[in-house]
Amino acid sequence: FAMREQYLLLVLLSLCGSLGAGAVQLSSEEARQEADSIFQPNQEETAQPLIHDLHAMHRQQLSTIFERNSFSFGALGSELNLHANSSVGYWFQREGESGIPYLALVFLAIGFGLMAGASIYFLVAALRYEETDVGPTGPLYHYIAFFITAVCALSYYAMWNGFGVVQDDEERIIFLSRYADRALTTPLIIAALTVLGKAPLASIVALLGCDLLMVGAGFVGMVLGTTHRFFWWGIEVAFFGILVYLLLQELRKATQQRGVDGEAGEALAMLTFITIASWAVYPLMWLFGQEGVGLASLNVQICFEMLADLSSKLIFGAILVQTAPSGRGRFS
Repeated sequence: FAMREQYLLLVLLSLCGSLGAGAVQLSSEEARQEADSIFQPNQEETAQPLIHDLHAMHRQQLSTIFERNSFSFGALGSELNLHANSSVGYWFQREGESGIPYLALVFLAIGFGLMAGASIYFLVAALRYEETDVGPTGPLYHYIAFFITAVCALSYYAMWNGFGVVQDDEERIIFLSRYADRALTTPLIIAALTVLGKAPLASIVALLGCDLLMVGAGFVGMVLGTTHRFFWWGIEVAFFGILVYLLLQELRKATQQRGVDGEAGEALAMLTFITIASWAVYPLMWLFGQEGVGLASLNVQICFEMLADLSSKLIFGAILVQTAPSGRGRFS
């Protein structure tokens, strides 16, 4: 009997332990579920705004990056958007502090370097010209070529540096120093042609007057903006046409009546045609460039005007000092 009671007591104790353990397990499970039910909504409520803010911040950063690093070939009439990390986009559209595209700044730097080097060469050639070899005009053409290229070099440096660069309400970029350059260098070019062609004083005055009115009309049209600017462009073209007629007339008289023949006659004809062809670029770029209808981008305008300057000033001066009477002397 005693052994049976002990056995029953052990059974009862084991049943009580199992029930207690189950109760503890159930209580802990209920406590965990209750805690989850309490804290889970708060975590979701806290996490959702944070996730939304992170997504919004990420989208804003991405849009800022694409706005800063993308460009459009709007000036060229293209609808294609390219990334600015590509070399084409960087040089065509990215702008410096003055608002000038980097490719245009490269053109201006090239123009300055070439003009500065040519001006130094012409000045050294004029200073080292031997007195025993002085021709009918001495080193006059060397000095004319020097002043033409020196003024042009300073103009290109001013444009590259942003001096005299104006951006109006229409977002046009205008170079004031270019008109100052033309106002100073074109009379020197005419002076060289008239001295080489032995032109009379009346012809010199007529050529210089048409030249100054041509440059002045272009400048006034640029300053006026949208008000009657094409009228002034027409005045510029009209005086350019008169100037072309007078140059060709002086060329014919010089070669047929004044005895300018041989190397001097060939040089005069070549320089006259170079001047006419180069100066024709300026009103065309005025019309299609920033001053006019704006079909040509600033890069294209500066490129063509730089090529015109190189031909009408640098190449003009090189031919002048090499083939003109004062260019045949020996250097010491």
